[in-house]
Amino acid sequence: MKPIHTLFGLLIALLLPGAGVADSSGGGGMSGPSMPAVQRSPEALAQDYYKQGVKHKKRAWRQEERALEEDSEKGRDKRLARAQREYKKAISEYNRALGLNPRLYLAMNELGYALRKTGDYPTAVRAYNSALRLKPDFSQAIEYRGEAFLALGLLEETKDAYMSLFRLEREQADKLMAAMQAWIQEQRAADADTEVLSEFEQWVAERNELAGQNQSLSMNNARHW
Repeated sequence: MKPIHTLFGLLIALLLPGAGVADSSGGGGMSGPSMPAVQRSPEALAQDYYKQGVKHKKRAWRQEERALEEDSEKGRDKRLARAQREYKKAISEYNRALGLNPRLYLAMNELGYALRKTGDYPTAVRAYNSALRLKPDFSQAIEYRGEAFLALGLLEETKDAYMSLFRLEREQADKLMAAMQAWIQEQRAADADTEVLSEFEQWVAERNELAGQNQSLSMNNARHW
């Protein structure tokens, strides 16, 4: 017959989930039944990958900013190379996100951005197109795509992007205007002098002047006389 205290211990072990019975190996007590792991939805996992991609993008930005502060060409190149690695990591994360949720237009837009920053402009445009099919009024994607068009020399498409933004969201239109002006300066610095470039330069100057006039008119209308 087992002693009373032994029987009492077994009873406690059976009744209390947290209590355990020592195994013969001398290890700790056996835990109660484990709770099943919570299964996360593909959409939730896609969001995680998307957020990781954004973190890599921000790290790339920091490297680009530090590259501007470098005194030596070697130091700048090193920083820029690190930025490129971060953009490529971001691309990987966005692709994982889109594999789980192809309708995540934010990830599609950021994929286009990272692709553009690594120089893959045609694929970037396709990514922006996909984002805009999901959300046609996504002004940031329109602006990003406009910059990709600009890099590809698709000037008519760039103009269309600017006009869409001018009607939709002036802040994004101003960003594309600044990008167009910088691109023209780069072309001039490289001694590019073509009729197409001259026509585009004139168009940009006219649109910039008109934008300034509209801005002044809006400010006047907002005054309280």
